[in-house]
Amino acid sequence: MSRLAGLLRELGPGTAALYALARGLERLGGWAAVHDLLLYTQPVHESPLLPPGRGAGIEVREMDGATALGAGLPCPLQLAAGRRHANVRCLAAYQDGRLIGFHWLNLGPHADEMVRARYLPQPEGHAAWSFHLQVEPAHRGGLAFPRLTDATWALLRRHGRTALASYIAASNRAAIAAEERLGGRRVGRAVHVRLGPLQLMLANLPPYLHLSVSDRHPPALRIGETA
Repeated sequence: MSRLAGLLRELGPGTAALYALARGLERLGGWAAVHDLLLYTQPVHESPLLPPGRGAGIEVREMDGATALGAGLPCPLQLAAGRRHANVRCLAAYQDGRLIGFHWLNLGPHADEMVRARYLPQPEGHAAWSFHLQVEPAHRGGLAFPRLTDATWALLRRHGRTALASYIAASNRAAIAAEERLGGRRVGRAVHVRLGPLQLMLANLPPYLHLSVSDRHPPALRIGETA
């Protein structure tokens, strides 16, 4: 009971209920799932987080998707084909030759890997989608994250992008706080409920309600400001 009370205080009753339902459905072996996602857009900053020379011991390599997969960046086999798309980029952070973090980006519309949805970052042609950011646990709280963030902004500026859109699980308070510290602004929320091949999406932005039975007809969501 004390754990439940703590969850309610931290997340609020709605988010806590969806989180508890999602955890319960995990026991069904993947047959059903609930994903409660907050949609964010973040400006691409001109000024880096780190001053010149700070974090120089961390090398960040920019690669296209195919090169990143060939370099051994972790990726489930069933997702590899999508990450070879021409618009996909990967930034990989290395320290002493060892991978300590990475960030996958899509410079165009993105067919999601976790839920059945197609994300259209806005304004079209001036925004990108962030879909997989990870820093090794031993390096969290250090310089790996700001080095990757600075490299991300630099890459996006070179490609004429002024905004970066993404989603965060509503229960992930640490990631939400980090996003908002970087100027991220919440622009929507979408809950995806899946039962076998059936998916129901409820969102507070168009198309609001969407039911699908296959990956051929995902909901398309425009995230961020339109031009």
